[in-house]
Amino acid sequence: MKLRRNVYGNTDSGEDLYYRFRHTYQGPHERLSDFVRRLEDLLQQVVRKEGIPTKHIDSVRLDQILRGTRQDGLMLWRLQLRERAPNPPPFHSLIREIREEEDRFSLADAVVPPKKAGNYTTAVLEVREETSSVALLESGSQVTILY
Repeated sequence: MKLRRNVYGNTDSGEDLYYRFRHTYQGPHERLSDFVRRLEDLLQQVVRKEGIPTKHIDSVRLDQILRGTRQDGLMLWRLQLRERAPNPPPFHSLIREIREEEDRFSLADAVVPPKKAGNYTTAVLEVREETSSVALLESGSQVTILY
């Protein structure tokens, strides 16, 4: 199979490639940006084989991202991708926004160890933005999150 592809190139039809594209999902530990880049490679193959018209590329891409994403619901919400479906962003804008959001999330992984303060345990999560929130849980724990 690999030899045939090396000699003749990809012999899949546009329909076959589109089917594969529509059944591509994010891996369990795959970053959203990696999934989107992998999806984009396949989408470009679909377009080259005339599996979809180029004028629909942005909407088809966004639709499959929404269908195929497994773990980044919060990121999708923060990027407001569902709300932007009627007017989807082009690939270069989308991948830039996703990478910026992933960078913000990676900063959020720097959790300060919890400190005991009276009857409350306070955990501070720093994300480098100007808002913060404090939550008092039913257990009596207080959590402070800095955004």
